[in-house]
Parts: sequence; C-alpha cells; structure tokens
Amino acid sequence: MSINETNIDNSFWSISKDSEEEKNFIKAITDNILTLDTSNITSKENLETIVQQLASTFNETWYSQAKKKCITKHSKNWWNHACTESLNRYRNTGDIEHWREFKSNIQVAKREFFDNKIQEIAFSNKRPWDLMNWVKKKNLPTIESILHEGQPCNTLPELWHALHLLYNSAENRPINASFLNETLQADQILWPPFSKQEFKDAIAKCSSSSTPGPDHISWRHLKSLITNDRCLQKIVQIANVCIDLEFWPSHFKSSNTVVIPKPNKTNYNSPKSFRPIVLLNTTGKLIEKVISNRLQFHLSANGFLDSHQFGGIQQRSITDVGIYLTHLIRAGWLRQCHTSVLVFNIA
Repeated sequence: MSINETNIDNSFWSISKDSEEEKNFIKAITDNILTLDTSNITSKENLETIVQQLASTFNETWYSQAKKKCITKHSKNWWNHACTESLNRYRNTGDIEHWREFKSNIQVAKREFFDNKIQEIAFSNKRPWDLMNWVKKKNLPTIESILHEGQPCNTLPELWHALHLLYNSAENRPINASFLNETLQADQILWPPFSKQEFKDAIAKCSSSSTPGPDHISWRHLKSLITNDRCLQKIVQIANVCIDLEFWPSHFKSSNTVVIPKPNKTNYNSPKSFRPIVLLNTTGKLIEKVISNRLQFHLSANGFLDSHQFGGIQQRSITDVGIYLTHLIRAGWLRQCHTSVLVFNIA
C-alpha cells in the first residue's frame, strides 16, 4: 500500500441513504453481478478479470447514481431531503406558511437524527460513553507545519512523502521465515468450500454506518446485495476460487488512507502525532472475515492458541485479562517472580 497524492477539495460524490438513487444503485449492481460467470474460473488471470469486472460495475454504477455535494461550515449531519424541499419552496414563494413548514421539518429532522444516534450508541454499539463526545468541549489541535528530517512540509507532495515513509517503512522489506521450520507441524486438514451461511454470519456483525473503501460499497449496500441468493452465491464462488488458486485479486488490495490527528498531543508538528485509517474494499474485507472466523475456529478447536493470547481472539476480551491477572495476584504468583515481567498481548 502506498499513500497517493490527492487534490484537497471540499466536494464529494454521495448517494443519500434510503433514497431513490440508492435503490437504483443496489438494483443495478445486483443485475450486473448476476451476469458474471463465476462457475468456471480456472486460472489466476481469469479470476483477476472477473473481479475487475465486479470493480468496474461498482464504480460505473456509483457515478451514474451519485450526486456531487459540497461541505461548507453551514452543512449539518441531520439535514435531509424534506428540509431541502421545504427551503426551496419558501424561497420560491416567500409564504410565511412555507417558512413555518421549513422550521417544522428542521425540528423533525434533528429529533430523528439524534434519537437514532442515541439508539445506535446505547443499544447497537453498547458504548454509552460515546455520548460524552456531544457534551465535552471540542478542543481543536494546534495547526503547525509537519517537520520531516528537520524541514517543514510546505507542499502536498512533501507531506505525502513524509507520511509514506513513516506508515509504509516496512514496504518491500525482506522477510526471514526460516523460524517457521522450527514450529511443530500438525496434521493437514481438509479445507471445505465456503457456505452462504458463513458469509451471512460474518456480515451480520458489521456496522452499516462505517465508511466504505474506494469501491464506495458500504456494509449496508453489501447486506442488501447478498439478500439476493444468486448474487451471494457468486461472491461465495469467487471466495472459494481465491483459496483454490492461492491468489488475492488486486481489487481487494486497493484502499483509501485517511490520516487523522491523535488526541491530546502537545503539538502536531511530527508525523507521529497522526495515525492512518486504511479503508479497504468491503467485498474483500467480507471474504477476509469469513477466512478469519474459520481459522479461529480451527485454531481454538485444536489448541493452537496460547492461553495468554487475548488480543484479536473471539470470546476473549479485556475482562478476561483482568480476571486472569487478578487470579495470579491472589494466588501469590506475582510475589514469587521478582525478576519476571508479565506481558499481555492486548493488540
């Protein structure tokens, strides 16, 4: 992955949620996916071609339905189509009744937006502390020039170069995998083909409000697509071929990188004061989730996971770490190990 130079622009292409454009977008993609022949993919080149056709379908359909929008200081997250219509109606007539209708629509839009947000935070995500973000004072970070090798990054290419060297420092670095030869080898097991249910279970836990990757397909869109059984079957066939051919198509590797400031830093003149968020294409992420779920099942079932491994493991959380540490303290284990260091992997 590399960070590409992009133009700074406050405009973007978007399809409003539950709009007629979104319905047409989902329908057009579904119809195009159904035309793909995924039943007889026999080579890596053929797989790459099929996935690129899928990518082209996503891209072309998106720009045929999306509308260009511009973010300004007056833009509001709660604004909806009803607000736009009533505002235009008042501007055309100047009627006081249309003004009252506009103000009423604003109140309804605000109430619906914030009620849904509270519902999502308190019940769906079960993170009520996120509500504090609405009442805490917003402290904006100090704006400074980012320094790289002692020199300020005054142009966009210089800035991207500095961030690229920091975030992708391991790119093309040689890897010595000889230590794997010392690992005890278990008996080989059969890798059965993926099932449709595995994909349904994996996507059910994905947030419908997360930001999509370069293909513009969000989890909400993908959930709608796989309700069509034939469409889901074609995605499953592509996933099975990826395993059989031991090949990962380039479309699944492409991503957008968003750089955001780390909170509570004294200054922001260093690239290390920022962190990247990588947005991959959701179709590839879904297949990765299914592979991850299956691998974790086999690793747990066969006892390959270390008992001290808590990070990134299903059914294990920070609560388990606390309980385990409390047990060691009460058992007197820590008092006996004066020179030992207890390390927990909570990545």
